[in-house]
Amino acid sequence: MTRPPVGLVLITADTTFATLFRHALETREDLVLHDAVIPDQALETVRRHGPAHVVVDADGQAAANVVRLCRKLLLVRPVGVVLTGAYLGLGSAVLTHILEAVPARSVMKPGGCAGLALADETTAASFADALVRALGCGTEAA
Repeated sequence: MTRPPVGLVLITADTTFATLFRHALETREDLVLHDAVIPDQALETVRRHGPAHVVVDADGQAAANVVRLCRKLLLVRPVGVVLTGAYLGLGSAVLTHILEAVPARSVMKPGGCAGLALADETTAASFADALVRALGCGTEAA
């Protein structure tokens, strides 16, 4: 029995990354991207779509702003939060600060802040697989 796709909303101020993120997910049957919006539109979009998860692009944002946004999102709807960014690797002081403040997981963005490596099919597939693992919604048989 196949599971229904997991709904996502991407929150990013980077239109290039939003386009590449859509591209990375377009062949996936296990994930559906409801919308990609700027942080100012995040709350209303999450209310409207009711996704299971949100992916928050932390690049270019102060850690305090990411924490504030994530906390507001969690008040609007109990969603899973996945952070992504070019510099959010394990041991990153910024990632540690955010994870101490909000329940979230993270996936490192490939190819710099805009995620330009996502234009490559293999890298896009690897990123999407990492995203599924971070979401905790793998498609393995029950």
